[in-house]
Amino acid sequence: MNLYAVGSILVFTANDGVHGAELWRSDGTALGTRMLQDIDPGPGTSEPKQFQPVGPNLYFSAKDSVHGRELWALPKTALLSTFADVPADFWAWPFVEALAGAGLTNGCAPDHFCPGNPVSRAEIAIFLTRGTRGADFVPSAATGTLFEDVPADYWAASWIEQFAQDGFTGGCNAAPPLYCPGRSLTRAEMAIFLLRAKYGSAYTPPPATGTVFTDVPAGFWAGAWIEQLAAEGITLGCAPGLYCPEDPVNRAQVAAFLARTFNLPLP
Repeated sequence: MNLYAVGSILVFTANDGVHGAELWRSDGTALGTRMLQDIDPGPGTSEPKQFQPVGPNLYFSAKDSVHGRELWALPKTALLSTFADVPADFWAWPFVEALAGAGLTNGCAPDHFCPGNPVSRAEIAIFLTRGTRGADFVPSAATGTLFEDVPADYWAASWIEQFAQDGFTGGCNAAPPLYCPGRSLTRAEMAIFLLRAKYGSAYTPPPATGTVFTDVPAGFWAGAWIEQLAAEGITLGCAPGLYCPEDPVNRAQVAAFLARTFNLPLP
């Protein structure tokens, strides 16, 4: 087996029984161990070896079924990432890595975080419950009685019910009681959820001034929460002078929000 250490990352050649001997990386965790590139696609074997970092790249020799053994290069930014779709030069990379390191996410699919995907209200219940109760926490089985649109067999039902029992949400509608689990989370909703998760369900922010963001007047329903989020440095807004309260939040943005809220150590 060919091995090479690049900082805290081990680069090596391995065969998973599907792709042949290909290029892999590992940070010592199951989540952070993945194939970097299938150079000889399918069951073919490229046998990467002779690793040598130079400048921004890691160079090595490998062969495919078309060209034989040649010189290959891989950006070092690809080596440092737990997820293949979040390279180290992506703006949210440190926040995503912080989330993965804390055990708050396993991604959206094997080796992927899907940073641009919108976050649903169901997903935020899981993120924040893990953030407040610990990565190893497992909620009790769902009853299916709290929200009419969250039956007991819904995939995130136990997390949503725990989220409600912890006092972080009253749902999206009172009569009938609904949670709207599949609806995309907005930036305004995110502000409320984050501060309740940080300070507890009884927390109430100071009154809004309407002077922090031009699109968040003092009378806006979530204005006080949004201004407090900004005051604590958890958000800078979506653009100069704007918060974009009704915009959906994607997974990269949520990673940044959560890392800042819970003071997660960044790489």
